[in-house]
Amino acid sequence: MEANHVHDCTGPDARCPCGWKFTVPPVWAQIEIGRDREALLAEAFNCETVEAAIEFIEGYLKRLKATL
Repeated sequence: MEANHVHDCTGPDARCPCGWKFTVPPVWAQIEIGRDREALLAEAFNCETVEAAIEFIEGYLKRLKATL
């Protein structure tokens, strides 16, 4: 695959002609925390497991606490 390759996954099975297949991990998470009009945390993401989502959120909350 060349360095500037952009996958074309527009077909019915979301597979690029190079063989790469677009997939969305099955677990989704979203968390928002704000104060007045200030967004302190706004994250949405997909990952493979609930445990991975929890780990990400715990790490993000530690960083948020450090800024308060």
